[in-house]
Amino acid sequence: MRLDRHQFYPDAIESTRTEFSRRGCAILNGFLDPDLARWLAQRLESAVYVPTAHYSSGAGIGADLSGESSDATLHALHLLLNNSQLFDAIERVTGVQGVSCFAGRVYRSLPAFDQYLDWHDDCVEPLLVGLSINLSLRAYQGGAFLLRRQFAEEVAEISHSICGSAHIFEIRKGTEHCVNPVEGDYARTAFAGWFRSSPDRRTLLRSLFLCPAASESAS
Repeated sequence: MRLDRHQFYPDAIESTRTEFSRRGCAILNGFLDPDLARWLAQRLESAVYVPTAHYSSGAGIGADLSGESSDATLHALHLLLNNSQLFDAIERVTGVQGVSCFAGRVYRSLPAFDQYLDWHDDCVEPLLVGLSINLSLRAYQGGAFLLRRQFAEEVAEISHSICGSAHIFEIRKGTEHCVNPVEGDYARTAFAGWFRSSPDRRTLLRSLFLCPAASESAS
């Protein structure tokens, strides 16, 4: 399994850094190799999902369907993303330091089921940068990711429906994000989570394989 190498080229890193600095988020087109992305998405079509509600400061902020924490495809995604080359690229693009691991979950949003994620921030240690990878086999409608910065007039919007594309987003006080409901006929499936300052990747992977932790939510 591999990531698309062009993501690590200097020109790609520089253009993504410019977009991230300006908007607080950036699209990573072709983040996964197309054949790999489709293989993962096909496996996730038959995965088991359970209804999940999300909360921030005790208030409900959304709902979707979460994949099981023991799913083999989820483990494969964690193995793929926990590599030092990717960590270095994320640090260079975002300006954060000390990325030690990536942890996430697979989730699905269905149209016409009132599944969404309302405005919130992820400002909790040890979260550093958010990432969401589209693993939908079919192009869905709606489901746009929105990000707003305090005192900024522009609301950044990201909507991409190509399987294997991704986006990253900043985590800081005064920056919030949300995900709109999915529309049309097809579901939105994604692998989303955070680059974190702790634990180290070996500890994280060991905990996932030996004793899967309760899932958290990301966009």
